Amino acid sequence: MSRPRPIALAGIGAALFGNYWVLEASLAKRSDASASWISDLAARSETFGWRFELLEIASGLAVVGFALLLLPRLGRRSPMIRRGIFALIAEGALTVIGGAAPLDCA
Repeated sequence: MSRPRPIALAGIGAALFGNYWVLEASLAKRSDASASWISDLAARSETFGWRFELLEIASGLAVVGFALLLLPRLGRRSPMIRRGIFALIAEGALTVIGGAAPLDCA
């Protein structure tokens, strides 16, 4: 059984990685900041949307990785926890799909 510290650090890393919108000011190129919306950062119409697409894919992979670390440690405790971990895996996978298939516009 592995120590919980590396798993906790992986969870914190995945959570921070999942908040890539914090980087919006340094990654997005905008002329009118008041007209900006976080939701349209990765739209195909955004000039630098590819940066957010890659970050979204990476954050989804980080969530999947974290959930896979949790599964052997917590998955045996109860069916409800196991289902929650599978839901976390699904969320990460859907985030990867969302990053790989951005919308045409915001």
